[in-house]
Amino acid sequence: MGSDSESEEIAAREVEELYPSVLMLEATAILHAPPYDADAIARLREANAQLLAADDAVAGARADDLFHERLTESCGNPDLLAVVRPMREQLMAYERQYFSTAERREGSAAQHAAIVDALEGGEHARAAALVRENFTTALPGQNAGPRGEQQA
Repeated sequence: MGSDSESEEIAAREVEELYPSVLMLEATAILHAPPYDADAIARLREANAQLLAADDAVAGARADDLFHERLTESCGNPDLLAVVRPMREQLMAYERQYFSTAERREGSAAQHAAIVDALEGGEHARAAALVRENFTTALPGQNAGPRGEQQA
């Protein structure tokens, strides 16, 4: 049996491998989604409000997951959604750890608000780019992109 530090290292490596895949799939879902109507925008804002109201890591992770689920649900590609869902579930343990501070929950909620604003304005490409920023901020060793690529 490995030590805790070994299991943490494996978990971090798994997260670093999963996040880029999830962000690419979510960005693709956004780019190919029809315009987000007023109801979809309201549902996104409501999920984001839950993240802001969260007072612990578990509630924060659940609210973040709900936001990302609502972000992609109308993309019209059930196969893509069938791939993203289990990947997001694999990330939940890390997400619970990540959202352990109010600062991180607030920071992510601010990024989500910018995504929603872009979608409300019909700017799907901008929203997809903002999703990338949201995911890469949460990577272990923050500000690292896929495979350790540094963000500008």
